[in-house]
Amino acid sequence: MPDLATHFLVNYCVKRGLPHLMPRYFAFSSKELYPFLWGALLPDLFSRAPRIGMGMISQQLSLPYPHFFHHALGYFHQPFGYLLLCFLISQFFPLDTRVSIFKNLFLGGLLHYLLDFCQYHLEPAYMPFFPLSTCRMEWGLFSTEASLYSIPFWLALAAYFFWKVPPSSSDLSSSSLDSSQ
Repeated sequence: MPDLATHFLVNYCVKRGLPHLMPRYFAFSSKELYPFLWGALLPDLFSRAPRIGMGMISQQLSLPYPHFFHHALGYFHQPFGYLLLCFLISQFFPLDTRVSIFKNLFLGGLLHYLLDFCQYHLEPAYMPFFPLSTCRMEWGLFSTEASLYSIPFWLALAAYFFWKVPPSSSDLSSSSLDSSQ
């Protein structure tokens, strides 16, 4: 999973960059940034990481690998399964923030899937319409290793947005309200 850094950086640049480039259509709120960034990481953290860990544990202990566990967790790396995961996670937040948390987790995950869908593998690995269809497909625009080569670019762009792009006016007005109380 070396591309977790790429997913995180791309999501950060999109969430910070779009309001700067097209302020008429996108608004930036720092409260929405963190769920969006978590949305970039959760598909792999809930599906790939446990499956890799379980494989290593079963190999070290010479136990049979539980294939049902493997396939069940893979469901979270499909859009519909991830939609359910976002809904479940958002239920742990206060009622007034649930919709925002859900929306940003899910949109961050959709950007994750868009990037994954652009990769090519030895065989197509993604089922974007599961459970409605088991058709596997991908666009195959770049290799899975290409994400490692793009990290310096995304890191530089993220640094630019972090240090050079001022917060939006909505963030400034809400922070001035908080400090005056």
